[in-house]
Amino acid sequence: MRFQEFEEHWEELILNDAVLMSSGGTPSMQRPEYWGGNIPFISASSMHDTVISNSHQYITIEGLKSGSKLIKKGNLLLLVRGSMLWKQIPICYNKVDVAFNQDVKGIVANDKTTSLFLLYWFKSKEAILKDMVTSTGIGAGKFDSNSLLSLSLLLPNKSEQSKISKTLWLIDERIQTQNKIIEELNVLKAAVTKRIFSGKLKFTDNRGNDFPKWEWKKLEDIGEFSGGGTPASSNSSFWSGNIPWISSSDLSENDIHSINITRFITESAIINSATKLFAAPVILIVSRVGVGKVAYSEKNLCTSQDFLNMHKFSCNGLFLTYLLSIEMKKAASSTQGTSIKGISSMEIKLKHIFLPCIAEQNKIADFLDTLDKKVDAESRVLQKLILQKQYLLQHLFI
Repeated sequence: MRFQEFEEHWEELILNDAVLMSSGGTPSMQRPEYWGGNIPFISASSMHDTVISNSHQYITIEGLKSGSKLIKKGNLLLLVRGSMLWKQIPICYNKVDVAFNQDVKGIVANDKTTSLFLLYWFKSKEAILKDMVTSTGIGAGKFDSNSLLSLSLLLPNKSEQSKISKTLWLIDERIQTQNKIIEELNVLKAAVTKRIFSGKLKFTDNRGNDFPKWEWKKLEDIGEFSGGGTPASSNSSFWSGNIPWISSSDLSENDIHSINITRFITESAIINSATKLFAAPVILIVSRVGVGKVAYSEKNLCTSQDFLNMHKFSCNGLFLTYLLSIEMKKAASSTQGTSIKGISSMEIKLKHIFLPCIAEQNKIADFLDTLDKKVDAESRVLQKLILQKQYLLQHLFI
């Protein structure tokens, strides 16, 4: 795939023909005068984004001179040692001058190419680079510098390089903007949800009148509870049906609508195990492994024994799921650092919650659901942009 205005052959080189690669270093942590300056200091923990403009660590001029390395803005930083290499290959473009540690290589392009073109060339070769990662012997991954510099590099003319890099840069900027939109929506939702369930944000009816006061209710008084189970994994016939079955890993931490259904069981599996088929709607409460997760299902399904599921409730199920999501996270955080594993079924059933009238429940549920749908819509836009970028990376580099 090429832009139609370009037809020239690409020049075949190796990476060493087009770059100067340098190593970094870390100033002594025992010398406070080396730290807290105004020079961003880059390590693996700073390399989660494509563009670097700051860091959580800064060093002074003295720290730089004592053992680190400065790379001028507009160049590249490649992680060459660290456990992150087993999952991804962090390669970043620095928009400001930065220092970097010994696990990172600074890469400066010569006049044959540009930093931005090389940035996306590296990203297009991620699968090849992952295969080049070897073990340090202590669990981390590493690159051999000579092997990196020997990689085959095909370069178009400077005009085509510019067209390719600018196209991908624009998509990256759009991805960055989209991530910010989603982040701001999630912050808004979290703030609004907290105000609603703390009673600081009040809703009124269609005539502008206040709703009745909220009342304390015990969970077991407003719904029925049942646990789940897991059919024998050794019996393959149990796992060849069409009845959805989920475990706690199939739920998301922060999205009550996210249920990743990938396993299906038979009626025989239900008969011969402790799992049960729950008729929708059902509130899925993880009480053991993965405690704190809550989801709302509008599909009939079965669950593992890590769930205590609430069904046949006498209130707005979506409202109750939003409320329980907050309450279960609080309960889960209170068990962290203790020997307590999960939350008992009795503790959940006897839990008291502050419940508004059904009309206000409906209003609150609709309001929060609208926010969730907006986040979901923006997330789909983000996913399309990511797929577009992946497609271009696979096809623009030959």
